[in-house]
Amino acid sequence: MAAAAAAGEFGCSRSAKPESSPGTGRQLLTEVTRAWGVPADAAPWPDGTYRIPEITCAGVALLDVEGDGDLDIYLVCHPPPGNTQAPAPNRLFVQEATGRFVEAPGARGLADPGHGNGAAVGDLDSDGDIDVYVCNFERDALYVGRGDGFFEAAPGNSGIVEDGWSTGAAFLDHDRDGDLDLYVAHYLVDDPSRVCRPTLSEPRDYCGPARFQSQSDALYRNDGGKFTDVSSRSGLTPPRPSLAVACADLTGDGWIDVYVANDRQPNSLLVNRRDGTFADEGMARGVSLGGDGKSEASMGIALGDINGDELLDVFVTNLVDETSTLYVTSGVGLFEDRTTRAGLGATTLASTSWGCGFVDIDHDGDLDLPVLNGRIARAEPDARTPTVGFWKPYVEANQLFLGGEGGRFQDASALVAAFTSPADLDRAAAFGDLDGDGDVDFVTTGLSNRLRIFRNDAPVAGSHWLRVRTMVGRRDALGATLTLTAGGRRQVRVVASSIGYAAASELVAHFGLGAASSVDGLQVAWPDGRREQFAVSRIDATIVVRQGEGSPTSPR
Repeated sequence: MAAAAAAGEFGCSRSAKPESSPGTGRQLLTEVTRAWGVPADAAPWPDGTYRIPEITCAGVALLDVEGDGDLDIYLVCHPPPGNTQAPAPNRLFVQEATGRFVEAPGARGLADPGHGNGAAVGDLDSDGDIDVYVCNFERDALYVGRGDGFFEAAPGNSGIVEDGWSTGAAFLDHDRDGDLDLYVAHYLVDDPSRVCRPTLSEPRDYCGPARFQSQSDALYRNDGGKFTDVSSRSGLTPPRPSLAVACADLTGDGWIDVYVANDRQPNSLLVNRRDGTFADEGMARGVSLGGDGKSEASMGIALGDINGDELLDVFVTNLVDETSTLYVTSGVGLFEDRTTRAGLGATTLASTSWGCGFVDIDHDGDLDLPVLNGRIARAEPDARTPTVGFWKPYVEANQLFLGGEGGRFQDASALVAAFTSPADLDRAAAFGDLDGDGDVDFVTTGLSNRLRIFRNDAPVAGSHWLRVRTMVGRRDALGATLTLTAGGRRQVRVVASSIGYAAASELVAHFGLGAASSVDGLQVAWPDGRREQFAVSRIDATIVVRQGEGSPTSPR
């Protein structure tokens, strides 16, 4: 189909792929997109025109727009190839009953018409209502929750001015003043005149980032609902092509740091200097380069304690032939590349990977790792994929790695056939308990604005779980780090606004307890540095803990 087809013909299209049945054996995921009310659109996606924005964009967020306890799905849309200026209104699917979604007209005020790339969620004005920041190829947008399940654009004097290409964003309280600030990751300055070929004799393909001008990231300080651009005074890194950002205390000092995945340039670990400024210590701390000492083409970020040492590790998805990279803590605030030792070397070498996340899919207490794949450079197409035409040489199968003892992973992609087959071009993934049964479900998006929902059907008989929502006043405590003790082991989780690529997951910490029938203790390290211990009297439930209601404790 010609790339110049009208934007309205395709709009923000839905998945046209057949859904799977639970099948036989130990299949862990079932696709339920249409069964849960998200219809399919058979319109094929037009051929690409070799503009980078058309092959990198996709975004999704899970959020509770009504405050009713049910997760809703926000799909960030991009226009079809050939017209980056075409309106691409975002879409909102509201969960009216368990497993029944209905599309909200006008996305309840969130139908931003821009060329969407990602989204971040958080309560910027601490009024108890969720707010949404939308990353676009050009002008970004901030939408403020009204308190009635609807949203309105933030006033023009909010102080946020973003006209470049934003790929991801995250909310954080970097200065400990009690409100959420905003970090925006910027990619490139697109140049439509660029024409790239692997060699002079080969056909045209998508250009890499080295052929374009990089952009600087931005940091906005929240000053009582008005935002001040403090990028220049905060010590952010020089312009680099950033694709994802994640915020947590990665150095163990109680202050929120910022980790940025950069494309073909060293990744950044911006260490909080406690005075409103940051220092990039990624090189010194071992999280900027691969184990071979080279920069990699990084796309997505996952944070989690994969080996039970109570320190956060970092996983970064990369380009084909580089492997994705697992940085494991070798000491407080120090990391080393243990990708191969963890079983993630050869298994990720052949894929270009994007969205990812550490989740405990089977409630055994070990973090598992779903990874979304899809090429940006043409390759020999997989004969098994049903994709035809222009996009066939770019498709790749998703993967799932199950975590085990000592932080090692095993490729379990065969156990999630609905998620991995057929191969496609996926980008963003968000994770959360969509059906209220206590386990983690998946929502994914990819090229053509395809939205897919995967219900977690992992067999968990005899296993227990706990979900914890952390609150500071009326808002979620973004950046809180939780340590739970149960069954003779300690697990760590972080509450983050932005994990993976171009996505926002549920702001709830999920713990698989295995056979443990009780919780011995829960400690929360709050974003302002204070720590509290909470007694947990229930399991197989979602609990809410509030700062100031626990027993103060000192850092260990």
